[in-house]
Amino acid sequence: MDTVQASIVNAGQIEASSVSVWAENNSNYISATGGAAIVKGSGTSSATSLAGAFSLNYLDNSTYAFIVDTAIQALTGDLQVEAQRKGMLISISAAVAIATSQQGKSVAGSFSINVLYDQTEAYLWNVHQAAVAGDVYVKASDTTLIVAIGGGIAYGGQSRCWPGLWPEPARL
Repeated sequence: MDTVQASIVNAGQIEASSVSVWAENNSNYISATGGAAIVKGSGTSSATSLAGAFSLNYLDNSTYAFIVDTAIQALTGDLQVEAQRKGMLISISAAVAIATSQQGKSVAGSFSINVLYDQTEAYLWNVHQAAVAGDVYVKASDTTLIVAIGGGIAYGGQSRCWPGLWPEPARL
């Protein structure tokens, strides 16, 4: 669990030319999983190869920016509260299976599960008195790039190579 927080809480009264609360979570995760099997047979013998890869990624990220129970006076400027989540998750899983005999059989596959709980919040709460000369901005954004790629290649005997690839750019 990754939490980033910027806040002003129960501070009485703040008087400044401008007031800004900004939280940024820029976390990057890369996961690579692979498997391989090679079975060498001779002549007309039968050989079987099986390869697999499994990847599980569980991410829980929270980013908060807020002002609570505080009076604000921004004398000449703006009041800004911003929470931003960015970064990336790249998940790659791949498998290769090879059986070299004439009657060889191969199976290869990969599986990836990506569970993401991203929470990004920006807010003002119980700010009873606010005197702001400029603008008031309250913004929360999540621009995280998520890429999941899985694939498998199997080759056996007289058969041809059958690659498989399933890219899954996903956004939850």
